[in-house]
Amino acid sequence: MDHLFEIWAEFFTFWGFHILCVWLLAFGAFRAERWLMGRKTRLLRFLLLPALAAGLIYGYLRFSGRLLYAADGWDSWSKLYHYTNQTNGASFLFCSGCLLLGVLLALLKAGYVRRK
Repeated sequence: MDHLFEIWAEFFTFWGFHILCVWLLAFGAFRAERWLMGRKTRLLRFLLLPALAAGLIYGYLRFSGRLLYAADGWDSWSKLYHYTNQTNGASFLFCSGCLLLGVLLALLKAGYVRRK
């Protein structure tokens, strides 16, 4: 019975922490984008989307192992991330995705993204 409790506790701890991080990052990006909309800074506001899209692309390339650096570690401590430092790409992908989600929600709320 204790083993079952450990599995559920680990599941809710892991996913609860990630859901909290997603919510905090997306909410922060949402509030920052709404603040930039109030300041009428179009250039800075519309530079965020390409920067975050580039962050998603970089994170994907790094996570998938298509972009490697000479300083990457080749020790295989985990079979989940193969042999390189792909956790760096996963965290970059996660953070860029959360921030992009917040920015897109702010643009959707302001009416900059057209709804069909």
